[in-house]
Amino acid sequence: RRSCAASLTVRDLGLPTPEPLAYLEVSRACSYIVHAWLPQVVSVRAWVRGHGRDWNESEWSALRREVLDFYLTPYQRGFYHDDTKALNILLDPAAPPGQRLWWIDVEGVIAGGRLTRYRILRNLAQLNGSLRSWVPERERLAFLRGVAWHFPWLHDPRVTERLRAGTRRRLLREVNRICGP
Repeated sequence: RRSCAASLTVRDLGLPTPEPLAYLEVSRACSYIVHAWLPQVVSVRAWVRGHGRDWNESEWSALRREVLDFYLTPYQRGFYHDDTKALNILLDPAAPPGQRLWWIDVEGVIAGGRLTRYRILRNLAQLNGSLRSWVPERERLAFLRGVAWHFPWLHDPRVTERLRAGTRRRLLREVNRICGP
């Protein structure tokens, strides 16, 4: 129910998310939500992993700017997505820039909540870590500078180190979960 309500709310408030079509509750422990099919979409993570090796600097820059604008939109509209990783951002390569990205896993979206430094750093570590080493360091730092334009406290070099440490912790947890300690 929460996922369906979140999808409808996020859609109605102008954040791009697949259209919720149906909700089916089988039992208290088992329910399903059906979203509209988006042909040709892939996660940003899969897109970068599959295509990033072949990109030149201008192609990286274009994707970075597009993801940056998309990433900042919930903040600008008073939302916080608690699972902002590249797997939860879909990309439609056939759509024009500015209309290619979609949020999924929106049941963690918090409307009207206070946007704290912790939440911003958490989102940055989630996004940064979910892209692994497929994104060049210059693009990661340029993305951080773009976010820092809106949140000037991010310019502090200690913040960059804290973000790197948070990203490392996140990646180690993921590796340990998949491969074992």
